[in-house]
Amino acid sequence: MKAFIVTDIRTFMAGLLNGTLFKGWEFRSLEAGLISHVSIDGKINRPYLTEEERNARRGNYLLWDEIQPKVKMLIQGGHTPSSLSLTMAIPPERITDAPADSVESYQLNIRFETTDESGNARTRLMLVTGVSTKTFSMDKTPDRVWDQKVPEYFRIKGLLLEEA
Repeated sequence: MKAFIVTDIRTFMAGLLNGTLFKGWEFRSLEAGLISHVSIDGKINRPYLTEEERNARRGNYLLWDEIQPKVKMLIQGGHTPSSLSLTMAIPPERITDAPADSVESYQLNIRFETTDESGNARTRLMLVTGVSTKTFSMDKTPDRVWDQKVPEYFRIKGLLLEEA
């Protein structure tokens, strides 16, 4: 697990809310400090779907592409959120240079804060990597590979990260 600081918050947020920065990623959860606290679970509510819709779904989570317009509508407006926490994930088959048999998903936690722990105004956007495994493993190769892939992914997208 590694933490990174996003230096260009404006470009990152534009890519998150308006662009394709996370196209095809699974949306796991959102917590946002707006005029009230908003919490969204990305797990699909299967009983809500028709049988056809259930059969057409391959995963258990919404894709970012599906929820992005709704999140954008919540966040964009006159006020900057006091906090924002998003968890995104990609399936193990998308990371080909690490063993995938024990990995459930590669996750990225996005943390936006407008104040620090003492309540002082300070805008900060951090990314924290994580690997969700199916079973316990002493092999930390998936973690190391994911920790290297994240800054590489964002560099390709035109965003630089600093290690926290």
